[in-house]
Amino acid sequence: MKKKKKKKKKKKKKKKKKKKKKKKKKKDDDDDDDDDDDDDDDDDDNDDDDDDDDNGEADDDDEDAYELRIDLRHDGKELFAQYSSFMIGDESNKYRLFVNTFKGNVFDAMNNHNNIAFTTFDRDSDTHKTVNCAINEHGAWWYSNCHHANLNGKWGINDHMGVSWYTGTAWLRPYYTEMKIRRVKSDGKAQ
Repeated sequence: MKKKKKKKKKKKKKKKKKKKKKKKKKKDDDDDDDDDDDDDDDDDDNDDDDDDDDNGEADDDDEDAYELRIDLRHDGKELFAQYSSFMIGDESNKYRLFVNTFKGNVFDAMNNHNNIAFTTFDRDSDTHKTVNCAINEHGAWWYSNCHHANLNGKWGINDHMGVSWYTGTAWLRPYYTEMKIRRVKSDGKAQ
């Protein structure tokens, strides 16, 4: 019970800090409206105003939006998977992965990892009942049961247990992988 209270206090403190930062930015932007900034101080203690929804996703108006692009090279082919919506949850949500709206020239293997917590060698958060997928697959990742994509696995292993990407029918073992994120505006254009 004490841990929950501590987490709640910590979250509340973070939230206050974030609001103060927003107010300062707003104040800097709107020098004419200085008296408006003090009206929101009473809202800081409102427990109903959470930064996260129950599923761990951040509110759209509070957080920056990001997109994710994954580039792969396999057998001389350049492949990509792009997600116009990308987010990783906070520690209390076990760094849960959220990806949405796929486009690419490779199978959408990351869909299998959507809304999945991050698993490490010492923290088994995957959905597999009998093994720690991070140990089994040679690297930390957002494992469900265990994976369709594993870009943190051991390189050079000649099966799907190392760095790999599932195509829907077979396993690729790419010799090059890159994950890139960038902030996007609310209209979907890159910043």
